Amino acid sequence: MTALDIKQTLEKIFVDDGTYIEVKDDSHQHVGHREAPPDGGSHFTVIIISPVFKSLSRVKRHQLIYKTLHDALNQGVHALAIKAMTPDEAKTNI
Repeated sequence: MTALDIKQTLEKIFVDDGTYIEVKDDSHQHVGHREAPPDGGSHFTVIIISPVFKSLSRVKRHQLIYKTLHDALNQGVHALAIKAMTPDEAKTNI
């Protein structure tokens, strides 16, 4: 699993709505951990800024992302950090 694979999967649900998606592979920070394969692809940070989140609680935002990435998470992804914000929230948090 790569950061690009995750980004492309997320782009399927956030289509042309002004959404910003960034996916970082943080696996290098976990080298030597039992769950971390030596070639990476196990620990990621996802940053999504989308107007879709305006009416969703933090929990619902994360549930939407986890549901979308269900298959990816079953393909060796051990950890996923999520930052899911509306554009207004991003102005004060980034």
